[in-house]
Amino acid sequence: MITKKITYGFAFSLLILILFGTNALGSDEITATRSISELSVDAGDTFTVTIYVYFQEEIDAPKIEENLPEGWAISSGNYGNSTYSKDDSLATWLWTKKVDEGEQMSITYYVEVPDTASAGSYSVYGIISGLNSNNGDRITSTTIGDQKIEVLSSSTSTDDSSSSSSSSTSSSSSGGGGGGGGTSGEEYENILKKEVESVFINKGSLIKYEFSADENAINYVQFTGLKNSGKISTTIEVLNDRSTFADSDAPGIVYQNMNIWVGKVGFATSDNIEDPVIGFSVKKEWMEENGVSSDDIILYRYSDDAWNELDTSVLSEDDTSVHFESNTPGFSPFTIAAPFSAEKMSVSSSAAEDVEELESTVEDIEEESTIPVESTQSSPGFGVLASIAGVIIAGIFATMKGRK
Repeated sequence: MITKKITYGFAFSLLILILFGTNALGSDEITATRSISELSVDAGDTFTVTIYVYFQEEIDAPKIEENLPEGWAISSGNYGNSTYSKDDSLATWLWTKKVDEGEQMSITYYVEVPDTASAGSYSVYGIISGLNSNNGDRITSTTIGDQKIEVLSSSTSTDDSSSSSSSSTSSSSSGGGGGGGGTSGEEYENILKKEVESVFINKGSLIKYEFSADENAINYVQFTGLKNSGKISTTIEVLNDRSTFADSDAPGIVYQNMNIWVGKVGFATSDNIEDPVIGFSVKKEWMEENGVSSDDIILYRYSDDAWNELDTSVLSEDDTSVHFESNTPGFSPFTIAAPFSAEKMSVSSSAAEDVEELESTVEDIEEESTIPVESTQSSPGFGVLASIAGVIIAGIFATMKGRK
């Protein structure tokens, strides 16, 4: 009886050891780690998921499986040589090849959070599996790393409705018209025109956002992506006056004020992008009217409570405009302007002197024309009239005396 219990106990322990030992071995033979670009997002946003896989054994037909929250869509990605499929919330990437021991590979996919997603915490989880080439056993390992996504707020925005989308709004030019609006914090009434462009950012790719609205002097924003960041929007807010975020006016003659925002706060840093530049145009007519040349045009950026002059160069020109490019360390309020030149200051000073001299002359004339009544009566014209009157009176008296 005791022997039978010991036998059953040994068999049960051996079964547990085999089951858990196999799973542990599987975890050692394949290691998968998940990296999520943004762990806090808003409804309507897109974020990037990258799975890094390391094989410590020779594996046949490896397969990655990922479970997403219901209604969350995978828009595109970089899947290597795998075959991608999706069934409801389960996404699968399958390789039909044999992977050697020590080999590494990865996949990247972009997830679109539904506009209707409620604020809260959501999970992305999955496994990596394959067949051991030595014995044909299936090995399964849970993907570790980032898993929780926090949705901060819901949104009805449609700016990110496609892989490369754009939208624009403008204020009314008549009385009572509102501004372009937006959530950047800029005063609503100060926004003349708003343009939004969205582009997928992959690691090492040259990214260019292009803008074409007539009211917008910015032609493009360009940089190199350093990470797989997913779909990122760039917003241009063309302003009626200086930015709400600036405490002073930019120096010189202002051509246009604007805000430029790339991604969310904290995205446009040296960790995520490099070599950012801004392309813009200035009308030749405006330069002629203000007596400035293309060499005078400067793009200023407001940062650290001051307007900073950016390195600006002329790229080309056409019949109506001159096209420029400026290097910028970041994105914030900007102003296209031209400094007051010494010649213009000299002309202004000379004009002021002429006005002052003219005012002095007018004052002298006014003083001379203010003549007292007494002086008027002793004027030459009055004397002539008095003399004539005297002669006539004397003649009358002489005639009367002769009659007597």
